[in-house]
Amino acid sequence: MMGRRVRLVDEERSLEARARHVGLVSLKREVSQIGERGDAARVDLEGRVEIARGRTPVAKTQPADAALRNRVGRPIVFVRRLREQHDRLLESRSAERAQRVFERRTLAHARHRFAQVGPRGFHNCNRPMQIDILTLFRPFFEPIISGSILGRAQSKGLVSIALHDLWEFVPKGERADDAPYGGGPGMVMRLGPLMAAMEHLLGAQLAMPANCRIIVPSPAGRRFDHALAAALSTQSRLIFVCGHYEGIDDRFFDLIAATEMSLGDFVLTGGEIPALAFVDAVVRLLPGAIASESASDESFAAGGLDWPHYTRPATFRNVAVPEILLTGDHARIAQWRREQAKSRTAKRRPDLAPGDRSERTQG
Repeated sequence: MMGRRVRLVDEERSLEARARHVGLVSLKREVSQIGERGDAARVDLEGRVEIARGRTPVAKTQPADAALRNRVGRPIVFVRRLREQHDRLLESRSAERAQRVFERRTLAHARHRFAQVGPRGFHNCNRPMQIDILTLFRPFFEPIISGSILGRAQSKGLVSIALHDLWEFVPKGERADDAPYGGGPGMVMRLGPLMAAMEHLLGAQLAMPANCRIIVPSPAGRRFDHALAAALSTQSRLIFVCGHYEGIDDRFFDLIAATEMSLGDFVLTGGEIPALAFVDAVVRLLPGAIASESASDESFAAGGLDWPHYTRPATFRNVAVPEILLTGDHARIAQWRREQAKSRTAKRRPDLAPGDRSERTQG
């Protein structure tokens, strides 16, 4: 009888120990999951701040399970770690709020700086520039307009880019294109879907808003350049109509005050690539999209090409950086760069006007 009672006590203790172990393992798992979620949220917030500052995110998620692997027997450490993660999360949110305040002040400064610029100056910064892109291939644009300078410009409220799927205006069972009158190869985009889309954007009366340009990428148009990008950056709204196949029905230009613009003397399968190039060139000239000194110092800003650029290391595979760039003499470096830019322009693009190279014109 005594032996049976001892066995029962031993089994009860064993079951109790197992219950404690299972509870401790469960606690570890829950804390690990909470820690991972907290780390993921922290990294996401830190990444947003880094992107807003123009730097790439450098933080990486550190799974809490690895840090807790050797601390199973010390639950108090788990609680302390959770509290530290919570504090870091709050700090990240504070940093994000501070960055937002900084961006608002920067935008306010840009608005004040360009408020008195004449009709050739930048567009009205009181509201973002509106860019509409009408296309048969919407997925082509989506990953690009959401990243890099275009994405940051939208997050800062400098520009709003909207994609419009032309297929939504094509009647069910019909095509967006048709064979050309008079015969010949290729297909021509139909007027019906195009005009329906334009009425959706401008209203039934097709009334053109103030400071608005409608642009059709086409090799028949004026060649796009820096001066044209600067002129478009002064507008409040831009609408890009991307043709495809052999182009669009030419009567579109009789019905809509649209302008053709060319990316160059070559033929592409559609207007999507030129439209994206035009949008990128225009948006980066908006005040606040990039550093003001970069915008004023870029290629073609004064009609010439850029000077050569170098970075670390000073010597790579026995090829060295020009010695003058290592001297620290900024006056001599500036003079050297002006001479290099002038020489490059004369050698590579003699068609460009020499311009006044007394100031830096490239970036």
